Amino acid sequence: MSEIAALGDYHSIATFKSQDADCYFAEGDIRQVFSEIYNKGYKIMFVTENVYSICKDLIIKEKTFPQVTIIPGIEGSKNSGRKHLSKLTSIATGTSI
Repeated sequence: MSEIAALGDYHSIATFKSQDADCYFAEGDIRQVFSEIYNKGYKIMFVTENVYSICKDLIIKEKTFPQVTIIPGIEGSKNSGRKHLSKLTSIATGTSI
C-alpha cells in the first residue's frame, strides 16, 4: 500500500497513479468512500474540491495523519483550498491574510 491516496473524479486524479499513489474515483456514496480511505493509514490524502466540500466535516482536526490536501477538480478551482489555507494561517498566526 502506498502512503498517498487520491480521491476525486478520474480526470483530476489519474495522474497521481504515475506517482505510485492509490487512486480512488468518486463514485457512489462519497462520504462512505472518504471515511474508508481516511481510516486506512495513509500519510497524505489528496481530494478534489468537490469531495472536500462534501466531506470536510469528517476530517478530524486533532488527527496527525492523513494530511488532507485539497486540489482543484477538472472544472477548475473554486478557491476551497485557498480559503482553507487562509483559515489555518489565521488560526496559527492570529492575523488574517
